[in-house]
Amino acid sequence: ALGGGWNPYGGTFGTLSYPLVSTTITAASQAASQLSQLIKDETAKVAAFDTLQSAVSGFQDTLAGFDLSNEAGATAAAQAFVDGYNNLLGTIGGLTGSGGALEGNTTANFLVSSLQTALSDTFAASGSFDQLYQIGITPQADGTLAFDSATFATAYGSDAAGVQSLLSETANTFDALVAPYTTGGGLIESSSGLYSDNLVNLQMALPALESMAGQSQSYANAQYASAIYQLYGSALAENLFTAFTANPSTSL
Repeated sequence: ALGGGWNPYGGTFGTLSYPLVSTTITAASQAASQLSQLIKDETAKVAAFDTLQSAVSGFQDTLAGFDLSNEAGATAAAQAFVDGYNNLLGTIGGLTGSGGALEGNTTANFLVSSLQTALSDTFAASGSFDQLYQIGITPQADGTLAFDSATFATAYGSDAAGVQSLLSETANTFDALVAPYTTGGGLIESSSGLYSDNLVNLQMALPALESMAGQSQSYANAQYASAIYQLYGSALAENLFTAFTANPSTSL
């Protein structure tokens, strides 16, 4: 107990209800809480763009690693293309799906649209084949690709050079499609940069809001302690002050 004569703040205060101070405390606290959540969201977006950058770069590495010198290499390349495409699509789907950090993001969604459109392109390949379905690579209902090795083997047996040419053109086409997203200053980096810049601004603003809430609370505490001391004396002051600090909207 604080005992008789407790009056740590002194002074006088004639009004024992503090709606303005309470409103300021509440508004500043709510704003700080909302800003903290925004910082978490923006941080998640920056991390998601890093994941996207890594996934697209990995797909490019797959395209660059095709060995088309023989049937085994060409078959492996076709399978690697299908797996790489499906992995990339799965990563983007996880990032942009419901609740994903990039849900509704236009950059990621446009990339998916471009990839899907390219699958049905007629490629500038020499030989008997100019579309992927002719060598056993076909889109599925869920947007992924499937690889029919039997169809591929038949195509390779009839025109090996044509299959090699189609796979080579496929690698070139898809690499050119995703390159604007991954090159230095590309679309992914630029999009991430916008969120990074915003994140810095939010992080700078948060301490000011938290300080405002704390200063408003300290001011309210001081004024309320003085008032209840003068009205009730030290016998009830401690209990009333404790009630106020627990609920700043308390009025007498």
